[in-house]
Amino acid sequence: MKKIIKKTTSPVWAFIVWLIVSLFLLPCTSWPYLTVLGYLSAGNTMKVFTWYLYLILYNAIFILPMLLFTFIIWLGLRDIDELNKIRESHIKKIHLVVWIIMLLIGIYILYEALFFV
Repeated sequence: MKKIIKKTTSPVWAFIVWLIVSLFLLPCTSWPYLTVLGYLSAGNTMKVFTWYLYLILYNAIFILPMLLFTFIIWLGLRDIDELNKIRESHIKKIHLVVWIIMLLIGIYILYEALFFV
């Protein structure tokens, strides 16, 4: 994907690449929302607050870092290349932490679904 993105030169091609990347990322980025919406639509009003907490946690993990980097760049504290070098040097640690958090949330949701129906 990185090679394709780097070769993008026209707005039409950029739109096509955006569409392809979005389709690949959709299952990864939307499952928490779909899971919570599924549980909320099941009508279990006792757990509504818990499901909203899951959404807040997910947004803190996934959305907040993107907003943070956007503001850091916008304020001129760092440039994109510098942040990219920092990210690349710590990418394995970042993936490990996010993977562990998501796995724990998934295990907890399955545990709750199986034993606290």
